[in-house]
Amino acid sequence: MIFKRFVQFWCMATFQFKIKSYDNEEGEYNDWQEAEPGTIIQFVLSHWFNDLLPNNLDIIIIKNEKSDRLVIDHENKDVFRFFLLPSEGGMSYFYKMTDIRFMFFTLEHFFSGHLDTLKENLNKTIDDFRWVKGDFVAKNFRFAITRWRIFVQFWEISILIFWWLASCLALFFSLEGAAVAFGIAIIGTAIKFRNYRNRLRWYYDQQHLQVQLSKGDRFIHVWLHGQKKSIAKVDIVSIEQHFYSDSDQDYITWIPLYTQIDFQNGDTLNIHRMLMPQRNMKMKFHQEAHLFQEQQSNKRGIQKKTTLNGYFPEASRKRYVK
Repeated sequence: MIFKRFVQFWCMATFQFKIKSYDNEEGEYNDWQEAEPGTIIQFVLSHWFNDLLPNNLDIIIIKNEKSDRLVIDHENKDVFRFFLLPSEGGMSYFYKMTDIRFMFFTLEHFFSGHLDTLKENLNKTIDDFRWVKGDFVAKNFRFAITRWRIFVQFWEISILIFWWLASCLALFFSLEGAAVAFGIAIIGTAIKFRNYRNRLRWYYDQQHLQVQLSKGDRFIHVWLHGQKKSIAKVDIVSIEQHFYSDSDQDYITWIPLYTQIDFQNGDTLNIHRMLMPQRNMKMKFHQEAHLFQEQQSNKRGIQKKTTLNGYFPEASRKRYVK
């Protein structure tokens, strides 16, 4: 009834939405679903406008054809947070925290395409930009070796390259200066060579992998060379998280390096910290805690390569063809 005058317009347009429920302890969203505005509004009304507020609905994200996104987050009782993330917003977005009555206004203007009016009633900000656009809005527990992670892992190599170039350049000015720069480069290479070698091994072991993994999901979703396979967690026979020692003068710190998952068919999936953070890995196997073991070792190399021939016979064959 509230949006009756817009029904005719909305029936001509379709939107996408995804939700996060309070049952999902990992905070994961479901997949995008396509629906007309009236369907989305009825969904919101049935969850947030009743005596059982919030009736299990935590967050809803709505996206239009231009990829502008409206996010409504149930903060507390009848208090909500509203985020408008324009597709061409750059490093900024629009935000407001208020009561449930503002929801009608935001939904009406978003579905009608009146984003300028909506922006005027929200506060433009860049605060927590990375968190809002990354972890809060886009998080789906799907991990891959991104360009940024490659840069973080290999940034030290650029320092050694600099010293090598400096030593070569110093040859034109001073033999002593060249010797010092060359010596520093040699020492740095000797110290870091093992780490570089291991990182390259891990990169080549996992460069074609993407993994989606959460505690609330009974499957591990794996992409290899673009092919997807959902592997049931009940197929896991062992989970080993390998730690390496970081020695200090007074104590030894054990740091998680990677997790090795072995399946019934003999396949092995390594999840290195280059691919996925390791500190919360055990939580993602809450129901399989009896299979989880911690292994401490000074070895930082690959103990057992990732082999997924059983689940990806074609992709795995292409992977190792030179």
